[in-house]
Amino acid sequence: MFYSLLIRIKAQKSGEFKFFTGKKLHAAFLNIIKEADDELAQDLHDKDIPKEFTVSNIFGTNSRGFKLEEGKDYLFRATFLNDKIYKIFSSEICKNILLSKGIFIENIPLSIEEIIYKDNKYSGVMDKIELKSKRYKLIFKTPTLFKSGDFFIRYPEINLLFKSLLTKYNLYSEEKIDESILQFLHEINYEKMDLKLKREYLNKFFIEGFVGELIIRIDSKNKDFIEDINTLLNFAFYCGIGTKSSVGFGQVLVENLEGVEK
Repeated sequence: MFYSLLIRIKAQKSGEFKFFTGKKLHAAFLNIIKEADDELAQDLHDKDIPKEFTVSNIFGTNSRGFKLEEGKDYLFRATFLNDKIYKIFSSEICKNILLSKGIFIENIPLSIEEIIYKDNKYSGVMDKIELKSKRYKLIFKTPTLFKSGDFFIRYPEINLLFKSLLTKYNLYSEEKIDESILQFLHEINYEKMDLKLKREYLNKFFIEGFVGELIIRIDSKNKDFIEDINTLLNFAFYCGIGTKSSVGFGQVLVENLEGVEK
């Protein structure tokens, strides 16, 4: 199964961010894992394949000019493509709440107030998907981009989008999807696109990707293909789309539009 947790934090003092918070929360995430399993935390840090987790930025923050207010609550989320990591993180973060241990983002202390497991559009559990919808809306919340060779692609090319999802799914799911589906991606079309480019700064450089909304229509009549694409699109919520998803890029909400008027 795959998991998404929403985590509520509270600023213990005011402060201003200089860089994208996803990178800092990624470090805080690994530190929490390290408390239970130092070797696992190092392995997750060193992997050069798509990671089995994602950590978002602090919701609503930009990389420059955003100020945290002392005493105010904020949210971020973590997703898991691996049961072991999910259980370790859940256990450790519950301990942190009980022991009143917090995290630091750019020297700003934040207490962990609550873990939200369900009943929220940013949290949930994915088991087997049996939907056969032909229309989906993808809402890209943080900059999304793809790496192809030495180049970054800042446009949602269908082939790159689904290849990204398929690679991650087959890495971390017990059930696999045959790569032959990539031959039939011409049966998927973009019905509506409302995207813009956005930059986020990481130390001395920036990353630019697209944010906004994309409506996907599956024109195939092949039931197996439709089911596989449904699985990948629902999986996108948990794995993120494109490169650098483990540090908060490619965060996406997925809406099933079947039966909804255009």
